[in-house]
Amino acid sequence: MFDCNVECKTCVERNRPAGAATKRYEAARGTCVACSMIDARQLSMLVTQKDARFEVEGLNIFRFKVGAATAPYTVDGAYVYKFGDAVALLGMNPADTRSKALARGDDVYLSRKPCKTKGHMGVMSVRGGCYFCKEKSPRQLARDDSKRTYLPKKPCNTCGNMAARLTKDSRCTVCHPKAASEAVHPRTLAKAAGEKYYTSGEPCRLCGTISPRRTKDSVCTVCRPCIIAPQSPRKLAVAEGEKYYVPKKPCNTCGAVAARVTKDSRCTVCHPGAVSDAVHPRTAAIAEGEKYYISDEPCRLCGKTARRRTKDSVCTSCHPGIDKGPSPRKRATSSGEKYYVPTRACNTCGYIAARLTKDSRCTACHPGAAPDHEHPRKLAKAGGEKYYVPASACNKCGYIAARRTKDSRCTSCHPGIL
Repeated sequence: MFDCNVECKTCVERNRPAGAATKRYEAARGTCVACSMIDARQLSMLVTQKDARFEVEGLNIFRFKVGAATAPYTVDGAYVYKFGDAVALLGMNPADTRSKALARGDDVYLSRKPCKTKGHMGVMSVRGGCYFCKEKSPRQLARDDSKRTYLPKKPCNTCGNMAARLTKDSRCTVCHPKAASEAVHPRTLAKAAGEKYYTSGEPCRLCGTISPRRTKDSVCTVCRPCIIAPQSPRKLAVAEGEKYYVPKKPCNTCGAVAARVTKDSRCTVCHPGAVSDAVHPRTAAIAEGEKYYISDEPCRLCGKTARRRTKDSVCTSCHPGIDKGPSPRKRATSSGEKYYVPTRACNTCGYIAARLTKDSRCTACHPGAAPDHEHPRKLAKAGGEKYYVPASACNKCGYIAARRTKDSRCTSCHPGIL
């Protein structure tokens, strides 16, 4: 809100007090604050008092009345029309606070003051703020719904009619009869169908011919014939599902105009293995879940036709470390074995002894973990014994002394538990 130091013309015509109509709403392109205040008061009277109305006094001439009281000035139909949406939203005797509107289940409530931002009449939303500020305009709604025309809320400034307007440029269909057609524009249909070109049915302004136009920018194909670019052989092959295509240019490597693979444009002269109609070995290995496959082509580094890793096609001859089978422990886990024999000696005892599959414990270092051997503590629990003698020495005292069954505490370290 700002003071422009210029009297509002409407306020001067209606003989309002001098100096009362110099304030404007900055966000509403200079809407008069005094006019907005009077509009909000008249709306409040229309929805709260039964005898408040606009009476017709002539052709497109109205006067606001409340009972026997009459406004000292007349208004036109456009002024009366803008109250229609607000009255329809509020209804008669609307809630005047947000809490009352929520209790009644209403979406809007009446405010006796206009909107502080743009001076809209006092219709407030229960979600906060002015209802008209948050509401989308008819043109915005038409854009969201991809409609060609929309019905505005205000009459046309030129012809004064409430007629449909074009969504793209807001042209009035009465002032511009050519825009009155309700048929969908051919360009809109072309966009919806994904077509690259369309025919508008109207002659081009430059060349005067009714020729196809490019959908994305409506450029005439006669004025600019270069925009009609034929599809490349590869795109045609992709569209038709062909596995190979013949390019227009020779290969940069071998110099031959030979067939190429559609999916990756590989030249069949440089890559003879790509000519086969059979499924690639790697593709078959991926489909079957195989870890390695044998390629038909020799390796570019070592020149050997060796096994390759499926996930990245690395040659096992160049990288022998990747050619590993499953470890003994993995094989034992997959087959459900309780023990396995490792390929390396134990770091503690130095023996290649059997190990437990579940935790890789060496049976030489942990005799209790050996096959066909039940742990002494388990035997003591099964027999209800209070103490047991372990097979290994205590880590603290170094003695093979009796231990308590319930918590395995050594009786040599803890004599009081005996």
